[in-house]
Amino acid sequence: MAYSWLLLLLTHSGLALESCDDGLEDALLSMLQTTVTLDRTKRDLTLKDQVYNVHIPKSAGSSFALDAQEILRPLHLISQEGCLSLHQSNPQLKGAITMLRDPRAHVLSQYKMCRSQWVSEFRTAVRQKGDWVLPHRFENWVDAWERLREESWHGDFTPSNELSGATMELKIRESRVKAWGEPPYSVDRGTRLRMEDWPQLDGGGTVWHFTKVPFQCYSPMNLQSHRLTCSNPMKYDAQIDKELLIQNVNTLWFVGFAEAYQSSLCLLHWRVNQTLPSYCDCMDKQSWQSFQGHTENQNSTYHGEAKLSQLSRKVLKEIDALTATDRFLYDFAWRRFVRDCDMVFQQSGKQILCNVTGPPAPSL
Repeated sequence: MAYSWLLLLLTHSGLALESCDDGLEDALLSMLQTTVTLDRTKRDLTLKDQVYNVHIPKSAGSSFALDAQEILRPLHLISQEGCLSLHQSNPQLKGAITMLRDPRAHVLSQYKMCRSQWVSEFRTAVRQKGDWVLPHRFENWVDAWERLREESWHGDFTPSNELSGATMELKIRESRVKAWGEPPYSVDRGTRLRMEDWPQLDGGGTVWHFTKVPFQCYSPMNLQSHRLTCSNPMKYDAQIDKELLIQNVNTLWFVGFAEAYQSSLCLLHWRVNQTLPSYCDCMDKQSWQSFQGHTENQNSTYHGEAKLSQLSRKVLKEIDALTATDRFLYDFAWRRFVRDCDMVFQQSGKQILCNVTGPPAPSL
């Protein structure tokens, strides 16, 4: 990646950079979408005023980013679809936050996103001769990935910054580069991003980056655990380090759940402000129902018939095999979430989580 523009920016901002060793290079990569543009007021880069939302695809991350940035102010939110490690060298980082989702529902949502209108057109545009074609049935997609899992599928699938020549690909890239220069993806409005840096932009792990992965879309193999342990979002190891996963979950500044979305926002409110909005007492049903949050990116253009309640025992078993580590992650993090919500009750007297059991464990 070329860092010349960022070096110029930092020098212009009054920072003396004597060398570009490995540590500085990591910091530059981390700050790629977080620094001010040349015409911005100088920012004090010693302040820990940024929070990184590890936006795991299809875990309510888009809605959460919009709601969370309001709660976090005056802190600055950076919401990107990369690894947890992406901003580890960012000197302004206060902490990392994320949202998790029940693995079965998560896998189904990934498929629906892959079949949605714009993603379908993009996949068709970038697919090369001989590439795998996304099945029209969710069950067939799961079955194909289960075979890949059994074959120990892994590798580095980082896309090229070169264009295939497809008009749709160019349109998507241009629109995303422009959008990723704005909050909540970047700290400041109008952040200048380079098309040449496409493989790393927005963390490097959006649906648009999966062009080299089978079916030109998400890999459902423990996607949540992968993003919390990886060094490159498009590089998949044969195994996920569970000890590292536990360690990283424990270092998160906040963890929430799509299945407890309102409770999660209430917990974040308390974490940031030590106060709660009126809609944050689930024992007061009228006030609780007054909550109005975002509902972004709900696969509205896909109208397939696949529903979890209608899936066969065989398909559910395959999903559970694909997401065994994600189930471990979900249960481990849920226990932390319940403890955090109970702490809020002890300190505020308000119950922000009434269903402490969470979704049931997988049953076969």
